Amino acid sequence: MKSLVSRHLLLAGLTLSLALLVGVAWINWAHSYHWQDTVRRVSHAEQVRAELDRLFIQIQDLETGSRGFVMTGDPGFLAPFDAVVDKIEGQFRTVRALTADNPREQADCDLLAPLLARKIAIAQGNVNLRKSAGADVAREAVGGGSGRAVMDEIRAVITRMRGEEAALLAQRSEAAEKEARKARALTATGTGLGFALLAAVFVLLLRENQLRRRSQAALRAGAARLEAVVRSNQLIMEHSLDVICTIDEQGRFVFLSAACERFWGYTPEELAGRPCIDLVCPEDHAKTNRAAADIMAGKPVRDFENRYHRKDGSLIPVVWSAVWSAEDRIMFCVAHDVTERKRAEAEIGRLNAELRQRAAQLQSLFESLPGLYLVLTPDLVITAVSDAYLKATMTTRAGIIGRGLFEVFPDNPDDPAADGTSNLRASLDRVRRHRAPDTMAIQKYDVRRPDGTFEERFWSPVNSPVVGADGQLEYIIHRVEDVTDFVRQKSAVPADDRTLQARMQQMEAEIYQRAQEIQSVMGRLRAANDELESFSYSVSHDLRAPLRHIEGFAGMLSAHAAATLDDKGRRYLTVIADSARRMGVLIDDLLAFARIGRAELSRSPIRLDELVRDVRQSLAGEINGRRIEWDLQALPVVQGDPNLLRQVFANLIGNSVKYTGRQPEARISVSPAVDPEAPDAIAVAVRDNGAGFDMKYAHKLFGVFQRLHSASEFEGTGVGLANVRRIIERHGGRTWAEGELGKGAAFYFSLPRESASAPADPSLS
Repeated sequence: MKSLVSRHLLLAGLTLSLALLVGVAWINWAHSYHWQDTVRRVSHAEQVRAELDRLFIQIQDLETGSRGFVMTGDPGFLAPFDAVVDKIEGQFRTVRALTADNPREQADCDLLAPLLARKIAIAQGNVNLRKSAGADVAREAVGGGSGRAVMDEIRAVITRMRGEEAALLAQRSEAAEKEARKARALTATGTGLGFALLAAVFVLLLRENQLRRRSQAALRAGAARLEAVVRSNQLIMEHSLDVICTIDEQGRFVFLSAACERFWGYTPEELAGRPCIDLVCPEDHAKTNRAAADIMAGKPVRDFENRYHRKDGSLIPVVWSAVWSAEDRIMFCVAHDVTERKRAEAEIGRLNAELRQRAAQLQSLFESLPGLYLVLTPDLVITAVSDAYLKATMTTRAGIIGRGLFEVFPDNPDDPAADGTSNLRASLDRVRRHRAPDTMAIQKYDVRRPDGTFEERFWSPVNSPVVGADGQLEYIIHRVEDVTDFVRQKSAVPADDRTLQARMQQMEAEIYQRAQEIQSVMGRLRAANDELESFSYSVSHDLRAPLRHIEGFAGMLSAHAAATLDDKGRRYLTVIADSARRMGVLIDDLLAFARIGRAELSRSPIRLDELVRDVRQSLAGEINGRRIEWDLQALPVVQGDPNLLRQVFANLIGNSVKYTGRQPEARISVSPAVDPEAPDAIAVAVRDNGAGFDMKYAHKLFGVFQRLHSASEFEGTGVGLANVRRIIERHGGRTWAEGELGKGAAFYFSLPRESASAPADPSLS
């Protein structure tokens, strides 16, 4: 009872002290605010007077310069005269702005403006008169008195404004002094009362501390009963899907829940007293010992993954969390079996491999078609090409992919009658307009050789649309037949040779039939691509459905049993929901990886510096106040897909931010580099001083699901770097990495030199 009364008094005293301190602080703040505002107004009045004095001095300088030149003719007076003419107008604007809150002074400014203009005009006129008419005429004009009259009016207005500000200054100074006196009095009173209350609270704290020491002995005695309570609560232990256990300082099992038999095949009695490291896979001993040392040093571990041997010798993957009790010298652990999650990851990997295989088969099928094919975007950018087309046009895939059709294949400039580009453009416009195939007559369309000269060629083109499910044009397939030999032979056939004429007509018919067959093949190719897209969405739906059930039922169970669950039960439900959400993120990353291979490249000039700066700003939430030293150097401007290249920097810089998370002072740099395999290429390096990696595993970095760090150390799905490699390869470049475990890493990518469009702007760095 005494303890309860003491605690109530202590709480009341602390509440009153806090309320008093808050009240005093608020009153001090309010008075401080008013005092600062008054001081600001005093300063403002002094500033207005100073600016008025400066304006009047400038007017006097104007008068002095004008009179000095008129009287002496010395050009030395003109330099300060010209300078002060420019300053008066700016000084007047300053005075008007400072007095904007005073209507009377604004009215005086309205009077002053024309007077200043007149004064400047009179002074300038006297100077000009001295230059043109001589000293006598100019002196007579000065003596006329017009300038003096204007000067008197200006002086009167400025004197009136200074008087206004002097009155305001006196009022505001008095108000400031009153506020200061009031604040000092309130501070002294509040501080005295606060110290008195705090002294009373201190006495109560001493009494409470004595009571607490007496109760601690009872708590220690009750701690011994806690394990017995836990052991007796078989309802939780027997039905828990996770292993709940305690481990002593020597790393031996002390207590285990019944779930350990389902996990490892051992009963709790068989494992009690055994070192837990005996069950751990030997390859995981080192990281398990490091995690145990961290826990015993007071650093709780969550979602640490390693592998354990079951009684039958099989391996089981386990994710566990643990915390150390310094008072009891014991470790409390909860272990979760992630076998099903691993199976799901393996299934996703298998599905992704199947997706990659089918995509590669489709790409290989298209590129190896015997016909001459180009795939164009609606804006006539080349996105795919068959090997036969490259051979016929003497081009390379890297040299034309992502470029405009007519940029790569212009008309022959030496042939004034060339109309190939205009005819082809007209056909493609009809396809875009009507969403229907368009067959062209045989065209003379010369091909540029690698040396820049042109070779005469004749083509039979067919342009076919690829329309999406929404009815919008997605691609145009441009298929041609090289009929150069046929045209030359036909032109060489004599008009009276009917046999050859008939043979040529038969060849024309065969060419047309071949065009129809190729168009049919392209239709089947489009159907296969649609099937692949449908398969991707089907995989997404089928994998998401069970995840939605897991997350939904976990949420319903949490809402239904919230009142009866303890903290551990609620944490288990949170782990289930978090795992389902992480699996959803993994599925999204896989689908994004698959889509990158099919996404249309939209090339445009890109300032890599701006991409880096945007990505850095977007990572502000992840940085969350960490100290990071950034070294962002000037990068070139390139031609490429801005969205895809932004994803490259987002993944690389995001990884650097993540893997430097344990560094007290992280360093991240983005700079130009050199590709040792292609010195002429444009290369970029992203370096950091983070966790790094072992170079013997470097070949795994850019593969899907290839992670060199566990999820408990650094979060991630293992898809980001695979996306980086795919994007860069689609731009015709390559990726590689260097690193050292514990000393940071450097990730590089390079782009072909022809992707450069202009020099970088150093001001962007």
